[in-house]
Amino acid sequence: VFLGGTGSANKLSDYETGNWDPVLTTNGTNFSSVSYDGRTGGTYTKIGRVVHIQMTLITDAVTVGSASGALRISGLPFSPSTGTGGGTDQGMAALAISGQSNWSSNAPDAASVVEATTQISLYYKASASAASYSTNTPSDVQTGSNDNYVQITGTYITDA
Repeated sequence: VFLGGTGSANKLSDYETGNWDPVLTTNGTNFSSVSYDGRTGGTYTKIGRVVHIQMTLITDAVTVGSASGALRISGLPFSPSTGTGGGTDQGMAALAISGQSNWSSNAPDAASVVEATTQISLYYKASASAASYSTNTPSDVQTGSNDNYVQITGTYITDA
Protein backbone atom coordinates (compact mmCIF):
# COMPACT_ATOMS: atom_id res chain seq x y z
CA VAL A 1 0.00 0.00 0.00
CA PHE A 2 1.54 3.31 -1.08
CA LEU A 3 0.96 6.07 1.47
CA GLY A 4 3.19 8.93 0.42
CA GLY A 5 4.05 11.51 -2.19
CA THR A 6 7.14 11.31 -4.34
CA GLY A 7 9.59 9.55 -1.99
CA SER A 8 10.07 5.87 -1.41
CA ALA A 9 6.93 3.95 -0.60
CA ASN A 10 5.91 3.39 3.01
CA LYS A 11 4.27 0.01 3.38
CA LEU A 12 1.79 -1.01 6.02
CA SER A 13 2.96 -4.55 5.32
CA ASP A 14 6.25 -3.62 7.06
CA TYR A 15 4.79 -4.46 10.47
CA GLU A 16 6.61 -6.08 13.37
CA THR A 17 6.07 -6.56 17.09
CA GLY A 18 8.36 -8.01 19.71
CA ASN A 19 10.13 -7.78 23.04
CA TRP A 20 13.40 -6.14 24.02
CA ASP A 21 15.57 -6.05 27.15
CA PRO A 22 16.22 -2.63 28.72
CA VAL A 23 19.74 -2.43 30.20
CA LEU A 24 20.99 0.27 32.60
CA THR A 25 24.24 1.68 31.21
CA THR A 26 26.15 4.94 30.67
CA ASN A 27 27.80 6.70 27.76
CA GLY A 28 31.12 6.49 29.62
CA THR A 29 32.55 3.83 31.94
CA ASN A 30 29.87 1.23 32.62
CA PHE A 31 28.62 -0.22 35.94
CA SER A 32 30.58 -3.15 37.40
CA SER A 33 27.36 -5.19 37.53
CA VAL A 34 23.59 -4.78 37.41
CA SER A 35 20.92 -7.36 38.34
CA TYR A 36 17.34 -6.84 37.20
CA ASP A 37 13.97 -7.57 38.73
CA GLY A 38 11.84 -10.08 36.80
CA ARG A 39 9.40 -7.30 35.86
CA THR A 40 12.08 -5.59 33.71
CA GLY A 41 11.29 -5.77 30.02
CA GLY A 42 10.05 -3.94 26.98
CA THR A 43 7.78 -4.35 23.98
CA TYR A 44 7.75 -2.66 20.60
CA THR A 45 5.61 -2.25 17.51
CA LYS A 46 7.19 -1.15 14.22
CA ILE A 47 5.09 0.00 11.27
CA GLY A 48 7.21 1.21 8.38
CA ARG A 49 9.81 3.53 9.93
CA VAL A 50 7.74 4.34 13.03
CA VAL A 51 8.70 2.47 16.21
CA HIS A 52 6.56 2.60 19.36
CA ILE A 53 8.13 1.29 22.59
CA GLN A 54 7.03 0.58 26.13
CA MET A 55 9.40 -0.54 28.88
CA THR A 56 9.85 -1.09 32.59
CA LEU A 57 13.27 -1.20 34.24
CA ILE A 58 13.74 -2.20 37.89
CA THR A 59 17.11 -3.14 39.36
CA ASP A 60 17.67 -5.62 42.20
CA ALA A 61 21.39 -4.94 42.72
CA VAL A 62 23.83 -2.44 41.22
CA THR A 63 27.58 -2.34 41.75
CA VAL A 64 28.46 1.17 40.60
CA GLY A 65 32.24 0.67 40.60
CA SER A 66 33.90 3.39 38.51
CA ALA A 67 30.81 4.08 36.38
CA SER A 68 30.82 7.56 34.87
CA GLY A 69 29.11 9.61 32.22
CA ALA A 70 25.47 10.15 31.37
CA LEU A 71 22.94 7.55 32.51
CA ARG A 72 21.29 5.63 29.68
CA ILE A 73 19.11 2.63 28.97
CA SER A 74 20.30 0.48 26.09
CA GLY A 75 18.68 -2.32 24.12
CA LEU A 76 16.23 -0.48 21.87
CA PRO A 77 15.10 -2.79 19.06
CA PHE A 78 16.01 -0.25 16.32
CA SER A 79 18.36 2.73 16.15
CA PRO A 80 16.66 6.11 15.82
CA SER A 81 17.09 7.86 12.49
CA THR A 82 20.20 9.92 11.82
CA GLY A 83 18.48 12.11 9.26
CA THR A 84 16.16 15.04 9.42
CA GLY A 85 12.88 15.40 7.67
CA GLY A 86 9.84 17.60 7.67
CA GLY A 87 11.71 20.29 9.60
CA THR A 88 12.36 18.05 12.62
CA ASP A 89 15.37 16.14 13.87
CA GLN A 90 13.93 12.63 13.69
CA GLY A 91 16.80 11.08 15.64
CA MET A 92 16.09 12.93 18.89
CA ALA A 93 12.49 11.99 19.78
CA ALA A 94 11.30 12.67 23.31
CA LEU A 95 9.81 9.78 25.29
CA ALA A 96 7.38 9.94 28.20
CA ILE A 97 8.19 8.69 31.69
CA SER A 98 4.94 7.38 33.13
CA GLY A 99 6.38 6.29 36.47
CA GLN A 100 9.59 6.33 38.48
CA SER A 101 10.68 5.72 42.06
CA ASN A 102 13.47 4.57 44.39
CA TRP A 103 16.38 6.48 42.88
CA SER A 104 19.26 7.68 45.07
CA SER A 105 18.69 11.27 44.00
CA ASN A 106 17.44 13.09 40.93
CA ALA A 107 14.90 10.54 39.68
CA PRO A 108 14.50 10.84 35.91
CA ASP A 109 11.74 13.20 34.76
CA ALA A 110 12.33 13.03 31.00
CA ALA A 111 13.85 10.71 28.41
CA SER A 112 14.85 10.82 24.75
CA VAL A 113 16.21 8.39 22.19
CA VAL A 114 19.84 8.93 21.24
CA GLU A 115 20.39 9.40 17.51
CA ALA A 116 22.07 6.49 15.68
CA THR A 117 22.31 4.30 18.84
CA THR A 118 20.03 1.82 20.56
CA GLN A 119 19.97 3.94 23.73
CA ILE A 120 17.69 6.21 25.73
CA SER A 121 19.07 9.20 27.69
CA LEU A 122 17.60 10.06 31.10
CA TYR A 123 17.16 13.63 32.42
CA TYR A 124 15.91 15.39 35.57
CA LYS A 125 14.97 18.89 36.66
CA ALA A 126 16.64 20.14 39.83
CA SER A 127 13.35 21.81 40.82
CA ALA A 128 9.93 22.50 39.38
CA SER A 129 11.07 26.02 38.50
CA ALA A 130 14.37 24.95 36.91
CA ALA A 131 14.82 26.41 33.43
CA SER A 132 16.31 23.27 31.89
CA TYR A 133 16.94 19.56 32.35
CA SER A 134 20.22 18.00 33.51
CA THR A 135 21.55 14.57 32.57
CA ASN A 136 21.19 11.79 35.14
CA THR A 137 24.50 10.20 36.21
CA PRO A 138 25.57 7.03 38.08
CA SER A 139 25.39 8.95 41.40
CA ASP A 140 21.59 8.99 40.93
CA VAL A 141 21.41 5.16 41.04
CA GLN A 142 20.35 3.16 44.14
CA THR A 143 22.09 -0.18 44.76
CA GLY A 144 19.40 -2.26 46.55
CA SER A 145 16.54 -4.53 45.63
CA ASN A 146 13.52 -3.14 43.73
CA ASP A 147 15.32 0.16 43.10
CA ASN A 148 15.70 2.45 40.09
CA TYR A 149 12.18 1.87 38.84
CA VAL A 150 11.28 3.67 35.60
CA GLN A 151 8.53 3.15 33.03
CA ILE A 152 8.98 4.75 29.61
CA THR A 153 6.78 4.86 26.54
CA GLY A 154 7.11 6.69 23.25
CA THR A 155 7.52 6.71 19.51
CA TYR A 156 10.49 7.45 17.28
CA ILE A 157 11.57 7.22 13.64
CA THR A 158 14.14 4.68 12.44
CA ASP A 159 16.00 4.26 9.14
CA ALA A 160 15.63 0.46 9.42
